[in-house]
Amino acid sequence: MWANARRVICGNFGSRARDGDPHPLHPRPCQAWTSQRGSICRADSPPGQTTPRFQTGDALSQRSAPTRRSSKDRAGSGCAARLDNFLVHSIGLVDFTAKRADGKTIVTIEGIADLTPGPSPTGRGGSADIYKRWAAFGLLSSHSRLHGSSSYRVPWAYDEEAVSVLSKFTKLKCSLMPYLYRAALQAHEKGTPVLRAMMLEFPDDPACDHLDLQYMLGDSLLVAPVFSHDGSFQYYVPKGRWTNLLNGNVIEGPRWVKETHDFMSLPLLVRPNSVLPIGSRTDRPDYDYGVGVTLQVYQLEDGKQARTEIPTLDGKIETSFDVRREGNVINIQRQGLSKAWNVVLIGIDSVEKIESEEIEMVNGSIFVRVNGEINELAIRL
Repeated sequence: MWANARRVICGNFGSRARDGDPHPLHPRPCQAWTSQRGSICRADSPPGQTTPRFQTGDALSQRSAPTRRSSKDRAGSGCAARLDNFLVHSIGLVDFTAKRADGKTIVTIEGIADLTPGPSPTGRGGSADIYKRWAAFGLLSSHSRLHGSSSYRVPWAYDEEAVSVLSKFTKLKCSLMPYLYRAALQAHEKGTPVLRAMMLEFPDDPACDHLDLQYMLGDSLLVAPVFSHDGSFQYYVPKGRWTNLLNGNVIEGPRWVKETHDFMSLPLLVRPNSVLPIGSRTDRPDYDYGVGVTLQVYQLEDGKQARTEIPTLDGKIETSFDVRREGNVINIQRQGLSKAWNVVLIGIDSVEKIESEEIEMVNGSIFVRVNGEINELAIRL
């Protein structure tokens, strides 16, 4: 499930492609790290020399590490404690050293089946339930892979539902690739991590200061992985009308929410005033993100404007969309290549007719199929 160390540290947390380039937010030159036989090695270290400690993140990580509760004080399984450490350390809030049981320094969290005692097809501990929860979490991050050093972590080795869970969230991630890849480019260009602690996106909300069991995936998606045995979970929703991406339910914040989720769902909320680009394919992560892209518009308030950019696989911005609401009119302007695109107004069930564009109702929301030659579109509610 976990990415190799070099791609996670350098790609996910804003390190430059060239060693020694100054990080835009870091007080010192960027330290690029690679993994080498289970050890952490600085890219500028002599061959074979390992460094047991490393730093990630931006200037914030150097000056304000949050006060955190001990994992012993938190109710829940060992999964929650591992997630706690992963979110805080990997999102760039504090320095850390990750060690295996034998004392060797490593980067990646050990495989899923090592986390909690219980039956597994490998005999090393870890149940199918844990596998399914971690699969959903792992696929809602920047990098995902099924990881097992000496065990077999394919879903059909656990149960049939594990296959369905992995399939669903793999397809979801593939459809989110236009959004996720743009977030990865932002990490490279500006040093803003793809997985962000809540306090990074909501610095003025004191309730977010110590949240370490949920995170923002990019700037528009809130993810709260579930790790309780019965699927119950409590998470915090900041101010605004947030929409669950999976079921369309709207939650008004700020408030705490307690829900129960089966293995096919989890709290995955879209930030208000967001435009989420959804790709046209679910069978692979690398495709032409601009062909048939669907702009999902969420809770756009009067006078608000949102911008989304569609990257190419080589990291260039091919197309951009500016969406603005003025009264009962939503104006969309496209810049870039002429490719067919779509618009979904989430939670809006009626609009006036748009000449030459096809309109239909899909799951309680207006779906507009736009001709590839159209660069400006006005939708009157």
